[in-house]
Amino acid sequence: VDVLPGALLPGDSLMDVQAIAQALAARFAPANVTPPSGLQNIRVSTEYLPDFITSPPTVLVFPPEEQFSYTPGSRQSVQDWPIRFYEAQVTGPGRTVDRLYRWRSVLIGQLLGQTQLGESADGVAWVGIVAARIGTLTYGDVEFQGIEMVARVRLAEGINPVA
Repeated sequence: VDVLPGALLPGDSLMDVQAIAQALAARFAPANVTPPSGLQNIRVSTEYLPDFITSPPTVLVFPPEEQFSYTPGSRQSVQDWPIRFYEAQVTGPGRTVDRLYRWRSVLIGQLLGQTQLGESADGVAWVGIVAARIGTLTYGDVEFQGIEMVARVRLAEGINPVA
């Protein structure tokens, strides 16, 4: 079988989903975020989903939904990653909504200019927040006020079809 230099064979893939999850979580890590004035910084940002949230504010990166498309010699993928910011347990909407409005811009801004997440070797061509909502988020049977975002990741890689 003749193989083009640098082309992938069936079973090979540059699309390391765990590396992308880790890179997304890292963008929201406390060391990389400046919280809104007067608000507590994120304490935990992880792609490893815990049994319970013990230290809000917390950011959790959930596994993506993914669609694939193929052209001769290449595979493209679009992944939609739910990213949830849990700010505080529900006590009443009035107190937390103001804080969540202030957090929203900060969180969405964490992916601006991070268009490849440092993962271009894993096939990441582009990433950005494509949706966000403020509201009640449930985790482990506990209700939190928070922000749910969708980070869209576009990937592309060359493949070598084999008969």
